[in-house]
Amino acid sequence: MQLQDKKILTFDCYGTLIDWERGIIAALRDQMNCATESDDDLLALFASIETFVQNENPTWLYPKVLEHVIIKMSDSLHLDSYNIDSYIFGQSVGLWPAFSDTSDALKKLQKYFKLIIVSNIDNASISRSAALMGIDFDYIYTAQNIGAYKPDHRVFEYVFERLQIEGFLKSDILHVAQSLYHDHVPAYELGLDSVWIDRRHDKPVGGATPIVDDKYIPELKFNSLIDFANYCDEILG
Repeated sequence: MQLQDKKILTFDCYGTLIDWERGIIAALRDQMNCATESDDDLLALFASIETFVQNENPTWLYPKVLEHVIIKMSDSLHLDSYNIDSYIFGQSVGLWPAFSDTSDALKKLQKYFKLIIVSNIDNASISRSAALMGIDFDYIYTAQNIGAYKPDHRVFEYVFERLQIEGFLKSDILHVAQSLYHDHVPAYELGLDSVWIDRRHDKPVGGATPIVDDKYIPELKFNSLIDFANYCDEILG
């Protein structure tokens, strides 16, 4: 893979640009303040239930997915769901913070590439999150637009089709993401070049995403988005 040949960066948003684990934990603790489980245990439970709900209901908007996730989590933890406001949890996405390096890194990368979001999200939530990043993306493709959630191949096939209309080939694209499960597995299977932003490099494996085989880890890997942006500056600047 030659970076000089790439024209487009497609980004996962939540976990890569937006610190969704910090946002998820804050929103969970707000609603499940009696839960005694560790943050890592809550994130692992979230990952397993979210994956199940999305697989069973690919056309649901993401806030509705979250509403069902927190109810199923409370049932699994034997908590009284009567005291949980699932709607507030579902609407919490817009409050999840951006990573501290996101805005600066995107501004650097925008000098060299078109920037596109490909996200398991609804249009209303992504508009709130995009405002936190302080940058205009060239395109934003959501699960609401596509009717499927990553890692479903239909998500990336939709993106390929839309970009082909604009005159771009799959070989023009480099996908940038944290989640191996949601992003790098389908990228590997579809022959899409990708770079891993390992936001959890200093934490236990897993987090809010299921664990996958190491064979899906891309060769190009950075611990932060700004590290990747600086690398692009060195190569392309």
